[in-house]
Amino acid sequence: MSLTFCGSASASALMAFHGSELMGKAIKIHVKTTPRKGYNPLQVACVDYPRPDIDNTTNFLEAAYLSSSFRASPRPTKPLKVVIAGAEKQKQELDAEKQCTKELKEAMQMAMEGHARMLEQYVDLEEKHIQLLARHRKIQEGIDDFKKEATRAGQE
Repeated sequence: MSLTFCGSASASALMAFHGSELMGKAIKIHVKTTPRKGYNPLQVACVDYPRPDIDNTTNFLEAAYLSSSFRASPRPTKPLKVVIAGAEKQKQELDAEKQCTKELKEAMQMAMEGHARMLEQYVDLEEKHIQLLARHRKIQEGIDDFKKEATRAGQE
């Protein structure tokens, strides 16, 4: 294999690959310096390598045999069950999360019911307070009327 590079700027960098191998074949690098006006172009000539012969290797033949045996084997009549490793632990975690969710839901329901009862009691207390204020106003008006009557009776 032979690569030809033209240009002086990268010649020293390309020489680092001198003597290298690619897929068992030596790489030969030829650097030509051909200065052009204003720039030094880098030209690369590429070589296409042939496909490696892997068709007769042990690994390839064994994989081909296994693939053909899988294709030729009969299909199951009923669906297979798939066992997932660690599924029991995930099921336990899911059950624990469901239980926790249920308990939180119950606690929230109790809190909402308690809050609703408290609001009902507050409304009842407010109504009683309004009634008490109305009675107090009537009593106060009665006292004021009595004082006015007493003042009139004392002046006469």
